Amino acid sequence: MDKSNIIYSLFCLLFLVSILLSCENANNSKHKSEQLLREAEQAQHEPEESNSRDIWQKPQLIINLIGKNKVVADIGAEFGYWSFKLLPNAKKIIGIDIDDEMIALMDQLVKDYPKELANKFEARLALPNDPKIEEKEVDVVLIVNTIAYISNRVEYLQNLIPTFKNNGEIIIIDWKIKRLPHGDMAPPYEEREYLNIIEEELYQAGYKDIKTDDTSLEYQYIIKAKAN
Repeated sequence: MDKSNIIYSLFCLLFLVSILLSCENANNSKHKSEQLLREAEQAQHEPEESNSRDIWQKPQLIINLIGKNKVVADIGAEFGYWSFKLLPNAKKIIGIDIDDEMIALMDQLVKDYPKELANKFEARLALPNDPKIEEKEVDVVLIVNTIAYISNRVEYLQNLIPTFKNNGEIIIIDWKIKRLPHGDMAPPYEEREYLNIIEEELYQAGYKDIKTDDTSLEYQYIIKAKAN
């Protein structure tokens, strides 16, 4: 076999391998998406008394804290646990995530809701340093189990302030740094952040009337602050 035939054969082999790998990745991605959808649907539709997260998360407490007829941006929405919990009482919910799979998942899940609720929901793809919220677009920004993953937090929080309407508020809920009953419930300690550090960063960013609550929820703290 001459040199040109050998090169051609190697090229064909590499091309075939790349096609096989692409097919495998596509199948894996499809399987992951289907699994995420099943898990999210199960979490959304289980009765509250049988849903373990609803027991310790106390969603009604946060729903009451936010109030009714608000435009809420749920930053780090993932599959929309909070977005869909808040939807019935909200004027509009914007479920924000940097993962396009989560955006697609929320778009799929909202199809199960009545039209009058689905029309109030938008899944929005963001960037790690930009939540893609318009100026004076929201009444409330909700950040749950996400704040520790945001880089340059003071700058990020400062950049959120123009997105609030008058009397806008930010609510941050995140894991306490303590031993939790289930090891896989929360991220490792190095991926959590102390309440007092987030509180101080909110002051640095220009927020006012900052209130903290580390007793209402067993595993998480709550921080609420006014943006203007």
